[in-house]
Amino acid sequence: MLKLLIDGYTTEESQVLHSVLSKSYDCVILLSTKSLTKVIAQIIEENEQNFEGVGVTVCMFVEYKEKDINALLKLFPKSLKRPLFCILTDSNREWNLAYLGNHLIEERREMTEKMKQSQK
Repeated sequence: MLKLLIDGYTTEESQVLHSVLSKSYDCVILLSTKSLTKVIAQIIEENEQNFEGVGVTVCMFVEYKEKDINALLKLFPKSLKRPLFCILTDSNREWNLAYLGNHLIEERREMTEKMKQSQK
């Protein structure tokens, strides 16, 4: 079973993602609500689906095996905007989607800066 929480995609885009992934996985995709203040654990618990996402595009691995991560990165549809990928942790499960998105953006900025510094 592969369970993902996604945000920032329309219902149609999430259906494209599900269609591609369900060829290889028993896959459940949870869509966030329009509320960026809802806590991630609550979205997962309520098994939310069929909502339009808002904010930065995010794909969180909720239930997965380690090998699923690399496979999904390769399978991810090129027709969709590439999200910020993350995994569910004890810490971030209590964050809301706005905080998660901002945290991931900051992490990416820091990593990009480190990569630039190491190339000098």
